[in-house]
Amino acid sequence: MKNYPSTIEDSLKQELWKWLHRTFDYVDTLRAFVVARGESDGAVVAAAIEGVREAILAVRLYASECVVVAQTHDVSAATLHIADLATQLCKCLEKEVTALDQELMTHIS
Repeated sequence: MKNYPSTIEDSLKQELWKWLHRTFDYVDTLRAFVVARGESDGAVVAAAIEGVREAILAVRLYASECVVVAQTHDVSAATLHIADLATQLCKCLEKEVTALDQELMTHIS
């Protein structure tokens, strides 16, 4: 039996955390490719990079939804703070992904 969040805020936080975890998993996968230094298939690397970018977009979406929902519902300051931190993390991760993408494509090409 699955437990469903009781409020829209709980639902948004749950999705935000889920996608943050997924994003970090993808970033860890990319780091493993960097350690392998080009021993990986370029298509696999490209798929991992695309996965990270899609996960980052999902995090940004749920973070922005938290702000939108706060305009019409009671949303705790802690949730808004988490959403803001998630957005900041995404900016940092995007820079890291771009750098990893460039490094990986250089070694695989």
